Amino acid sequence: MPEWIGKLQASDWIAAYAAVLSTAIAIGQIVGWYKKRPRFEVGYTFRGNAEEGNTITIRNLSDQQMIIPYWELLYCDGRWPRRKFDIVASADVDGRDSLIAPHSTLPLNFTGADHFGWGDKFLRGRRIFMRIVVAGKSPKLVLVYDGR
Repeated sequence: MPEWIGKLQASDWIAAYAAVLSTAIAIGQIVGWYKKRPRFEVGYTFRGNAEEGNTITIRNLSDQQMIIPYWELLYCDGRWPRRKFDIVASADVDGRDSLIAPHSTLPLNFTGADHFGWGDKFLRGRRIFMRIVVAGKSPKLVLVYDGR
């Protein structure tokens, strides 16, 4: 055994124990925060028929419910930093939030007048994005469909 270990005092051992314990607690807190963060993905089902409509699905992948106060569906022209966005559809402005339970989905249906074009001839190299606001977080811009 090295000589210096025998020279350690009780306060040194207590300090080392406290350092190890506080590091373990900090790691546990970081892991817990990471697991509780809102995670979602966006899927789509596009149909050419306006009566059947298009469906955009927001899936909550986290263990916590998510509140979505606002979203926008956007066409995107160009590349960063010269991207241009055109709003296709957005959440109703009546102030109602959408609540997504843990591990469930929120389907957004676009039928009739809300139906939007998505084919290669229609998009002409544009992409479809969705800007989603999760309560308490910054807005996220998510690629839904790459029409290029």
